[in-house]
Amino acid sequence: MLQTLLTGDSDRNVLDRLLRTRRIGFYAGIDPTAPSLHLGHLLPLMVLFWLFHHGHSVVSLVGGATARVGDPTGRLTSRQSHADATHAQNFQKMYSQVEDIWDKAVCLGEQRFAPTRQSGQYKLLNNAQWLEKVNVLDFLKMMGNGMRIGAMLGRDT
Repeated sequence: MLQTLLTGDSDRNVLDRLLRTRRIGFYAGIDPTAPSLHLGHLLPLMVLFWLFHHGHSVVSLVGGATARVGDPTGRLTSRQSHADATHAQNFQKMYSQVEDIWDKAVCLGEQRFAPTRQSGQYKLLNNAQWLEKVNVLDFLKMMGNGMRIGAMLGRDT
């Protein structure tokens, strides 16, 4: 069944069968590069809420560490650097917003699905909790085998 899903066969029921027969973990990451969530965060969060209410384990990850690094993927310029105080403030506000949204999603799900369906588990995490403990040598030892230095140095950003 999973092979059918991965090969792109057009059976519209494959994903539905997979999600009903297996418990799968999902996550969505949000980097707090602004002081508030925006409309673009809504779709991945809605998917997590739906999966949670259908019995799957989900994680909302607010990037307390990765926001400090930046992610220029798909951009012609890198992200503008912000002061540590700005990162901390953005993180606190966004983490609180995601926490509030989760509280509301759980309550609404209990009202709507409680008699018929058992919800999964959800976690709200901050990747700084573990990434701040990794030093550069540990990181390079862990990730260096899969990276080509020439390719990294050849990037413009």
